[in-house]
Amino acid sequence: MPHFYLTIEVVLDQMLQMRVDINSSLVGHGIRVSLNDMFIKALALALEAHPQCNVTFANDRLLLYKRVDIFCLHVR
Repeated sequence: MPHFYLTIEVVLDQMLQMRVDINSSLVGHGIRVSLNDMFIKALALALEAHPQCNVTFANDRLLLYKRVDIFCLHVR
């Protein structure tokens, strides 16, 4: 199975502040949003916006998925 890696540098200052703001609004509800939560949401939105990237290698072809399905198991 082919592998390739892409690397970029990003400034997360606004994302970090957004997380602080979101978590401040959730005080008392027993919920906290993590950076991982935010990255997963961004990934789902990106795949919806660019469905041609929502593929898997299947033998000699690319299998294009019609829906975004991201499964996360959150273990505490």
